[in-house]
Amino acid sequence: MTDTKDPWSELYDAIPRGWVVGRPPYDEASNKWRLFSYDRKSAKRGEARAVLAESDSEEQAVRDMTRKLRKANPARR
Repeated sequence: MTDTKDPWSELYDAIPRGWVVGRPPYDEASNKWRLFSYDRKSAKRGEARAVLAESDSEEQAVRDMTRKLRKANPARR
């Protein structure tokens, strides 16, 4: 089964208010793409509310982050 919607568009739709998503760097040591997201409000309070997605491909890391953000914040849908 193939996904037809652009993975970045899906991700932007899933980002909760107040959260930041970084650009996915490629880690040559592990041969993985990593994508990091965090809640700015919790960071200001000294709490660690963050999500990390890691995959062999950039597209899959983006899709994984989308899934994780939707799980973490179901009211955003």
